[in-house]
Amino acid sequence: MTAKLDALFSPDRLRQNWQNALVPVTVPAQNKINLTIYSQYLELQRLISENFSNTSCLSETLNNLTAEIDLAFSLDATALPVDAKQKDTIVGLLETLEELLWAMDLSKQTPL
Repeated sequence: MTAKLDALFSPDRLRQNWQNALVPVTVPAQNKINLTIYSQYLELQRLISENFSNTSCLSETLNNLTAEIDLAFSLDATALPVDAKQKDTIVGLLETLEELLWAMDLSKQTPL
């Protein structure tokens, strides 16, 4: 009996079990289309901050747009498809942002 216990708990056998006992890390799958949307939105934010020094008037629009994009385009692979109302809201916010950026660009070009 002692020999069986010694064999069962031998350091070599335990070491072999420790080496094989790697727990696989589960990484949630990401929706590639939504990941593309996020990367394009981050690029838009970078371009805005690069081209305009004072973006405080854009903060509310950008915050609302970020919230809507986070809600509509989850990076989780099991996310539900975006409905027409969410798309319309995002398009409306993008149009508002475009108009604000156009006005900021005009004021940047016109000397006071």
